[in-house]
Amino acid sequence: SPSVIQSNFADSSPSRLTENNFDAEPLAPLAELQAEIAELTAKDANATGLATLYDRLGQLYAQRVRQGIAENLEQEREHAITAFQQAITRYQAQNNLKAEMWAVWRLGNFFDFQSLYSEAIAQHQKSLDIARVLKDLHGEANSLIGLGNTYRELEQQQRAIDFYQQSLNIFREIGSQHGEAGSLSNLGGAYSSLGQYQRAIDFYQESLKIFRRIGDRNGQGGTLCNLGTAYNSLGQYQRAVDLYQQALNFQRDVRNRDFESNSLGGLGSAYVSLNQYHRAIDCYQYALMIQRKIGNRNSEAYSLLNIAYALAKLDQTWEALQHYQQAKQIYQALGLEHEVEECDTAIYDLNQIIPVQQLTRAPEITPSRPPISRRNRRSKRLMWVYGLVGLSIVLLVWWLKR
Repeated sequence: SPSVIQSNFADSSPSRLTENNFDAEPLAPLAELQAEIAELTAKDANATGLATLYDRLGQLYAQRVRQGIAENLEQEREHAITAFQQAITRYQAQNNLKAEMWAVWRLGNFFDFQSLYSEAIAQHQKSLDIARVLKDLHGEANSLIGLGNTYRELEQQQRAIDFYQQSLNIFREIGSQHGEAGSLSNLGGAYSSLGQYQRAIDFYQESLKIFRRIGDRNGQGGTLCNLGTAYNSLGQYQRAVDLYQQALNFQRDVRNRDFESNSLGGLGSAYVSLNQYHRAIDCYQYALMIQRKIGNRNSEAYSLLNIAYALAKLDQTWEALQHYQQAKQIYQALGLEHEVEECDTAIYDLNQIIPVQQLTRAPEITPSRPPISRRNRRSKRLMWVYGLVGLSIVLLVWWLKR
């Protein structure tokens, strides 16, 4: 019988670092930041401080989108991009190359998060060029990580590995443990995508040790999720479930909605492997809700694929077909042709299954009037016989009396 493809959830969670190795300084509330920009602009539209304020505004909008707390996703997404672009233009006018480099890098990360891959590559390449002009090794390594993350999303794993390896060498050279751990985790993710799961686990374990040593809970959560994915791929499903659950605890604690959705998706895939399809669908649906809230289109499509597969396993073929169609539309919009072909294959297979199901599970047709039982049909035939006999006798008597 035709087979339906299974889509594994995103292979792992790419580590996205900050320029100072740790969480960025707390950002002012949105209304306060907007008021500060308005006040300074009224005094001097070309004030030097406006570049930094627009940079912070971009970071704040990007943070709100990532955490799923944007009041209007489309609007705040555009506000983030516009604010970063404003900051970059002003930094350029001030010839502040270092500040420009970080603003460009942040914009690249945001483009990558929003599945705008060609834009992300352009920004990360630009930040890399500036970093090399400045001989800023930390900025160079972060830009290499950004390029690696985007190429991983585009399924160009070997290219991603090259960028991650370069970043790892630099982070080790400058003694950045946080950067080293992130590069190791990302290398694990790329090797996992290539099916080299044991090699991936080795990288993840090394990364996890460092994240634990420096107390990075966000890094620990992402790496535990990645380990879960590797063990799930090796068929150690219960171990994968345990790791995903641990990852969720960290990710919910630090409010990383993107990583949380990855862990939920991974947990769903583990439940699929355990043939617990209803539990899997619950996880996928929750992940899908988060992804739509934060605007992560690529991960949204992954969740739709996974829901479709689980529904197909439950013989809910029509519902599965609808989810594959939705995933295909997103992949077409993102220009990911390989994924579009994967959806087409699944849709074709399901269309082969549906006619068979229609034949084997033909619905009962409700008659327009109550059916006549066999006994009732016999009674009606007897009434016709008696009626004809009676009529014959009447006619015979009438003929004899003539």
